[in-house]
Amino acid sequence: MIKRIKPKLILKELKKIPSDEKFLMSLREGLVNYVKTNPAADYEIKVLEKTPFKTSKIRMAPAALIGIIAVLSGAGTVAASQNSLPGEALYNIKLLSERARVAVVLNPKNKADLQFALVQKRINEAKEFLEKAKMEQLTRQQQESDLSAAVDNFNENLSGVYGWADNLKKEGNFEDAIQVNSDLKTAASVYQQILEQNLDGDIYEKTSEINKSMAVVDEWKNKAKSEIEDINQKESSGVRSNGFENSAQNKINAASKKVETIEKIIEKKRNNLDSQTQQLSRQKIEDTKQILENAQSDYNSGNYENAFEKSQDLIKNLSGTKAFFEISPEINSDSLRNFWDEDKSSGDNKENSKIERTKNSEKSGEKIKSQENSEN
Repeated sequence: MIKRIKPKLILKELKKIPSDEKFLMSLREGLVNYVKTNPAADYEIKVLEKTPFKTSKIRMAPAALIGIIAVLSGAGTVAASQNSLPGEALYNIKLLSERARVAVVLNPKNKADLQFALVQKRINEAKEFLEKAKMEQLTRQQQESDLSAAVDNFNENLSGVYGWADNLKKEGNFEDAIQVNSDLKTAASVYQQILEQNLDGDIYEKTSEINKSMAVVDEWKNKAKSEIEDINQKESSGVRSNGFENSAQNKINAASKKVETIEKIIEKKRNNLDSQTQQLSRQKIEDTKQILENAQSDYNSGNYENAFEKSQDLIKNLSGTKAFFEISPEINSDSLRNFWDEDKSSGDNKENSKIERTKNSEKSGEKIKSQENSEN
């Protein structure tokens, strides 16, 4: 459960800070657009009373309004809060300003991108928070309370990303839906890994409060896994009814583009990767290209269904790899292997079912062949 923020105390402090008029003007424009397109039920309040603008009344959702008031009340404080960590005085202001930003963004794609940026921010915060906690050795009780609240905020941001992924799925935009769910799953895995590495030390014990929050992270990860498999099944069913030929080549092309994208990301991060990690990444790319060649060979020989399934699986795995390189604050050969192993194990059930289908198909073929021979 998300912990309650005390906006009155925050706003009291914000009144002491001078505002940036240019910033307020631009944000006010966004607010006007938001209010026009998102009317809310019976919530009326005076805003902008202590700013250069005239007093006016708007009606909108209380949660969004609180965040917007916080931003409008002290732009200087909001800017200063952006590097704050859980438990610090300005951290709640940072969260409120983020919610205000999400509220005034109208374009669904831009809103989704912002939600995912906040997920990445929570990951980096967790790493910095735990490193700071080890150095400062503050009271365990306070740190555990702060950490639990931080995990809850992370789950709130995951919820926003999941909502966008679900919309993409409903629209039939399967490729983007796969990528967003892979982003979500990978973010949850990376976050879990960061916390697990630190929760077993001398500073923390896993309290029931932290365990509950962490269990929700795991639920989001498992939801994303299930969604990825469901999307693949829906896509395969639709293609099967229309024939695999055109879809198989399109899928191969999409997988090829995904490989190119990952190559660019790895090259961009090359200076931050040790030699072993670079070598491991190159090997993964080469292995992937070989599977792509096999898929294209299947297609050329007329085995369109195999070509489609191979490239479909590739896209699923490549989407996770792309997300890992973009999300993880630290990438080394061990973390990369662990991620790939986890990703591989999550697909074992599907792979086993494919093997079983192949065996059944072979048995069916043998049975038909046997009947033909007996008839001859």
